[in-house]
Amino acid sequence: MKARIKITCWLLSFLFIAGFSNACSKDSDVGPQGEQGEIGTANIIYSDWIPSGLEENPVFNNTSFKIESRLISEEIVQHGVILVFGKHIKDTDQFIFPLPITFNGRNTRYYYYSEEENNLKIVAASVDGMSDFQSNYLEEFRYVLIPGGMPAEIAFSSTDLNNFSKMSYEEIAERLSISD
Repeated sequence: MKARIKITCWLLSFLFIAGFSNACSKDSDVGPQGEQGEIGTANIIYSDWIPSGLEENPVFNNTSFKIESRLISEEIVQHGVILVFGKHIKDTDQFIFPLPITFNGRNTRYYYYSEEENNLKIVAASVDGMSDFQSNYLEEFRYVLIPGGMPAEIAFSSTDLNNFSKMSYEEIAERLSISD
């Protein structure tokens, strides 16, 4: 039994010394630097399409609903960019519009949003006061959050931020890598 313990101790000591000396060997040379990738949009946050919570035939010619999300932080509200889109689905076609937007027709409808920490409020209002106001033209909504204070390498230029209001949803989705 003593011989077995001696052999085990000797073997473990040998393995420890061999492993320790191997761990101290010189590292190999660093390989070549890879190609620089495109600037990402890792900090961009976007929601799924959210079904409308607007009343279909509001009594007072306006209606609203809240979208609650802890992702809508005070920091984003104060220093970031919040974009909201509404989707109209007709047969197999989809039409996506940035909010705020006004639709003219039999009656004029105005869709807009307001934000506060943890909430977005989507509002549909009759601009002309028509009593047959229907607010269900936009059936789904999506928000996009762009935090402020992003590092210069991934931040957008002020030109990009100013142009979001002039870009279509498809252009913004492509620019920010938003998938449906």
